[in-house]
Amino acid sequence: CGVHLPDIVAWSQSHPAIDQMFRRAYDSVMLQTAAVIVLLSFTKDVRHLRSFNLQFMIAALITMALFACFPADGPCACYD
Repeated sequence: CGVHLPDIVAWSQSHPAIDQMFRRAYDSVMLQTAAVIVLLSFTKDVRHLRSFNLQFMIAALITMALFACFPADGPCACYD
């Protein structure tokens, strides 16, 4: 697909504020997901919670199918 990992790493390291923002966003994905589930459960509206869970499961299945068809090269492929 034309993605070159060393170029992305170099660009990210040359922009520390953006690099820090991306790291915090990546590190907080599981916390954000858990927070949405907890907050939706407090609203007493089960429809929104069910909708979120269904959408989350569908997105996970699509992601797994795409990764099975198009596996990513790990760092070893880029850095030997």
